[in-house]
Amino acid sequence: MAFVQGLVAGAALATLWAAASHILKPRRSRRELQQLLARKADLEKRAYDNAITLLGNLTIAWGMLENYLDQVNEVIFLNGGSPGFRTMPVQLERRLEFLRSGTRHNPWLRPSEAEVRELSAIIAELAVKRNHIIHGIVDVTALHGETIVFTKNIYTGDGLLENDLSVSHDELLSFIRSVIKANNRITDLFNAINLALFHHRQRDLN
Repeated sequence: MAFVQGLVAGAALATLWAAASHILKPRRSRRELQQLLARKADLEKRAYDNAITLLGNLTIAWGMLENYLDQVNEVIFLNGGSPGFRTMPVQLERRLEFLRSGTRHNPWLRPSEAEVRELSAIIAELAVKRNHIIHGIVDVTALHGETIVFTKNIYTGDGLLENDLSVSHDELLSFIRSVIKANNRITDLFNAINLALFHHRQRDLN
């Protein structure tokens, strides 16, 4: 009996010693903590660099899209025009309206009318999110994480209302790809309109 009690007491003492050792022993060494902090800083820098790169790519892709939109509108403006427009518009909404109106107005552009309607709707929808991102205030602290927060002032009857938009890096990359797809379609539209113009002029010569 004494032998069993001794075993139990020894086990209890060993358990207490192990618990005390766990409490007294540092969970991580100073070197390990420094390595963790360095890794955290590296991950934050990578996230920041990735966020800045994505925003730069969005700016470039959207600039190309608007450039081709203007080139398409110039072809229309110089070859039949668009009803209600004496000059080429500047605001995006008016530029899309110019494109739709000009396509309806000029018979040689009718084959592209369905594509123009669909593409105009896509660009208008993309523009809403793009404007919030480009014209919003970026939460700089959030640039070091996986989600970027953009705050944009919305004008209401009672004044300004702050509206936040949270976008992950993956969502921003997906959005950029959507802009590039629209860019490719308007490039194809530009080529199609120029080809239609060529055939239109050929018929006039004959």
